[in-house]
Amino acid sequence: MARFRYKSVLPDGAVSEGEMEAPDRDAVVARLQAANQVPIRADEIGPGPAPMATRRGWRGWLALSGRSRPPVTFMRQLATLLGAGLSLDRALGMIAETGGRDPDAALSRRLLDRIRQGQSFSRALAFEPGAALPAIAATVRAGEASGTLTLVLERLARELEMARRIRQQINSALTYPAILLTVAALSIVLLLTFVIPEFEALFAGAAAELPAATRIVIGTARFMREWSWALGLGVVVAWIAGRIALGRPGMQARFDRMLMQAPLIGPVTARIVTERMARTLALLVGNGVALPEAIGTAADAVGNGAVSALLRRVETRVREGAMLAPSLDEDHLLPALAVRLIAVGEQSGRLAEMLEKVAEIYEEESALAVRRLMGVLEPVLILVLGMIVAAIIYAVLSAVLGLNQLAL
Repeated sequence: MARFRYKSVLPDGAVSEGEMEAPDRDAVVARLQAANQVPIRADEIGPGPAPMATRRGWRGWLALSGRSRPPVTFMRQLATLLGAGLSLDRALGMIAETGGRDPDAALSRRLLDRIRQGQSFSRALAFEPGAALPAIAATVRAGEASGTLTLVLERLARELEMARRIRQQINSALTYPAILLTVAALSIVLLLTFVIPEFEALFAGAAAELPAATRIVIGTARFMREWSWALGLGVVVAWIAGRIALGRPGMQARFDRMLMQAPLIGPVTARIVTERMARTLALLVGNGVALPEAIGTAADAVGNGAVSALLRRVETRVREGAMLAPSLDEDHLLPALAVRLIAVGEQSGRLAEMLEKVAEIYEEESALAVRRLMGVLEPVLILVLGMIVAAIIYAVLSAVLGLNQLAL
């Protein structure tokens, strides 16, 4: 992917300048034309950074990071106010006035400022950061062009609500294992740093040799106590190195590909990403966005480097006249059922409807797959962590009993 600086003429005759990531110059020109703009120039200015959705490290596959989540409440409120007959600027002003310091109120104020400067609503949205906003902006642009903005926003609100419900289900499934792992890890650290040193003083004057298990536990506790600063520094350095590595071109895509092909977690990841991709494409195509532009927008919003790279290649092929389904199947990253259903939709002329059906299927599949994975991981975590704690206790008790026998 490269980054281009472009200049174009908007439908109202105004000259627009900006930057865009695209595979090549022809893709930039095609996207501008799809947005009803007349390209004047497009100059490459260097390699593009990873899309917002792929810069979040390992959490990208779940799309759990902060404000990149789509503004669900904002879209629902805006659709309601527009449906009640308010103009766009009045609706945004009302949300801004009643929201106080709420993020949605701040978003409304920023959008309202840009609209008052002469920008369209979709163009104002395009300036906002966030993994989901490229898809939202493209959908809104289609609604503006067709004169059905209120209907489009109502559908957007429904779609975003579904996406939030899926994310909440996944978060709920992950909460208990995360708490369990955290509490167990803290318990082990407390044992090694506070409890074991007390016994170490007791064992120091023992004439007999301590059991091997006891020596290992005491050595581990001593290492953690004396080199805790090095352990902390190592964790920080590893985290920074990982972030730098994943920020290099192609590394995030390779990491996400490995994640999708890994045992246990791979099928779960594939279902989640497929649902997100299908829902984004269904939203865009169903609201009149051209398929190549919809694919390019979905690549920014999908939240997975491997699938994002795949969609970039698919976008180029579709612009050259290829069919969507065969192009999606080139890397065998996506579930075969999803690809077959998309092929049926293409052949029957009901692509948007079939993409929506794929999203519904994999919404249920994702939630079920996460529950199954957690059902496997929870007892395994309990067993492994329990064995670690039991081993520490055994090492201490065996030494204590040995000393008692010597005393007798």
